[in-house]
Amino acid sequence: MVCQRTTGDQMSRRVVLIVIGAIIGLTGGFAYWYFIGCEEGCAIRSSWWKMSLYGGFMGGLALDSVRDLQERRQQKGNNGPSNVESTEEHSDSDALNR
Repeated sequence: MVCQRTTGDQMSRRVVLIVIGAIIGLTGGFAYWYFIGCEEGCAIRSSWWKMSLYGGFMGGLALDSVRDLQERRQQKGNNGPSNVESTEEHSDSDALNR
């Protein structure tokens, strides 16, 4: 895996997407607690703030993961086709030339 430096614009876009995901997750976590949550015996679902925090964390994580997948697909598309066939052709022609 190659480390790439991110520019300020890329970093701010990433933070904005994580925050949007966290807000969606907070809302979803609260809605889950309100409509489905339990009263007793549930560590996370019994308290609205715990469920909202959990939802916010999961929402931010999910949106950041989707963004990473999109970037990887774009990078694969920009690199062109793989060179597996061309190296096989070269190795065959090198063997014939020897």
